[in-house]
Order: sequence, then C-alpha cells, then structure tokens
Amino acid sequence: MKFMLLALMPSLFLALALKTYSKEPNNHQEPNSVFDVKNMDTSIKPGTDFFKYVNGNWMKNNPIPNDESRWSAFNVLNEENQHRLKELMEEASSK
Repeated sequence: MKFMLLALMPSLFLALALKTYSKEPNNHQEPNSVFDVKNMDTSIKPGTDFFKYVNGNWMKNNPIPNDESRWSAFNVLNEENQHRLKELMEEASSK
C-alpha cells in the first residue's frame, strides 16, 4: 500500500502544480478541479504505463528544451513567474 501511494505522489503533485487560477472559470473542466484531463494520453492503457497514461499529452506538448536536462510543470511555473516579475519591475521602474 505504501509503495502504491509513493508511486502516485508525483502524478498528484504534477496535477496540483498544473492547476491554474483565473478569474474566469475554464469551460473544459469544473471550476474547482485540480486535474486537467487534457494532459492524459488515453491511447495508453493505465495498466501498461500509468505515468504515461496520466501525463502523456503534457509530456508531448512540453518537450525538454535543448538547454535543459529535465523539464516539468515546476520549470514552466518558474519561467512564467520570472516573466511576470520582469514585467512588474519594468512597469514599476517606468513610473
């Protein structure tokens, strides 16, 4: 049982990391949903490779950049945060 929980933890954390907060609810999922089914690759049987079943489309749509050794939702989140911080600082310095 412990092994199963440990095996599911990365998928759970990835699903939580990909949760986007916006003022407008997404039309493709419930407003309070933390799991985006668009990231799933349903062409793979969950019993064959559960990780690819859950994360397959995200991995296909977010390939590892050539200058990185790994890539995850946390890298995407970090890049978006850096971009937003830069915009805020530029806006603040122009005033």
